[in-house]
Amino acid sequence: MNPISFERLIKPLLPFLFGLWMIIVLYLTIAPPTMIKTASTIINPGLGHVILFGGWTLLLGFTLLINLERKDLSLFVLWISGILFGACIELMQYLMPFGRSGSFVDIGLNTIGCTIAVYILAGYRKLREPYLPQ
Repeated sequence: MNPISFERLIKPLLPFLFGLWMIIVLYLTIAPPTMIKTASTIINPGLGHVILFGGWTLLLGFTLLINLERKDLSLFVLWISGILFGACIELMQYLMPFGRSGSFVDIGLNTIGCTIAVYILAGYRKLREPYLPQ
């Protein structure tokens, strides 16, 4: 399956997937710890940060590349957006009275996830280049 066929298949699902992922990220990062205790027993919290924010960045990037056909998408701006989103979540955790605590380590883990996602998007963009109409 070439990248263009993949894009036709996934294009209608991307906005829904991104919205669903956003809800999952916000729930797992903002909800009181008593509501999400089981999440930390299923997966390592550090790995969870990498997956959550890497997934957020990846889905946003695919949505912009495929649905909005942004061939000029700056992966650096996307990377910074993911990092800032993660930093805002950590700040909200610090300020909220739910017993959550923001940390710089979590921001670092979020950054690792965003970095992995940007490298995947860069590879995908390079893979799809030959298939794009000139």
